[in-house]
Amino acid sequence: MSSYSWQPIEDLEENWADLRYQQLEVLINAWKQRVQQLQGSSVLKSFKDNLRREWLSKVDMLEYLYSTDRGTTQTILEQSIELSITTAMAPAKLAEISVPEYIRVLFSFVTQQRNLSVFYIKELHQVLTRNQPTTQAQDSFGNLLQIPLVHGQWKSRSNNPRRPDGTIHEYCPPEQVASEMENLVEMHNRHQKMGVSTEIEAAWLHHRFTQIHPFQDGNGRVARTLASLIFIRRGLFPVVITQNDRQEYILASEAADTGDLRHLINLFSRLQEKILIKGLGLPT
Repeated sequence: MSSYSWQPIEDLEENWADLRYQQLEVLINAWKQRVQQLQGSSVLKSFKDNLRREWLSKVDMLEYLYSTDRGTTQTILEQSIELSITTAMAPAKLAEISVPEYIRVLFSFVTQQRNLSVFYIKELHQVLTRNQPTTQAQDSFGNLLQIPLVHGQWKSRSNNPRRPDGTIHEYCPPEQVASEMENLVEMHNRHQKMGVSTEIEAAWLHHRFTQIHPFQDGNGRVARTLASLIFIRRGLFPVVITQNDRQEYILASEAADTGDLRHLINLFSRLQEKILIKGLGLPT
């Protein structure tokens, strides 16, 4: 018997504005002003370098990074910092950043050259899993086997995880993935027109994508990257879940499964808040 039965994704509730993390907007505006003051200074460069080292040393490699994908993820984190600083100032500066083509494609969303689409999400999966040739799957008899991971393609088999107590968490069945992903993109684009707050949209998009779990593997990486891109587009920072955050992240995700998105919103907001407060304390 499953502990969580899959249900089609739901849109934000009508009173979504009540879920805002009020302090974040104040800090965002203050940070943009501080970046203007510090642009070109060694203090700002040191801040970015320290952030990069901190993230890469604290992040839980078993849960967040795959050993075969560390190079890609490191590049993403490094470029995310550069883009977050740059988008807080002048988008034109992005042309001065020398990046591999796949990273340029990855972050074309940030500069609003591209909107979120099914094709873009598939492309994102292709980039993030390009060094992972296989994944584990279960046959009709419950036997575990290794199968090729098809990059950038929806799953062809169920990928429902079995919990330690034997219960199963159900994700979207393969035959429903295409329509659910179309719904996800349509809802997200509507949220953009509605002006949904950054932290709310990042948490909503992360959870609903995870609820679908559209790829055979790599869904966690794509979900966190999607949430990160929402923040980076606003001039903020990637969502980095460290070992210290892992339990809260799991509990917040489970609460979202029951319809309570507030815990995930607050977690993502506090992660941003810590970095912003640290940055605002930089000497001018």
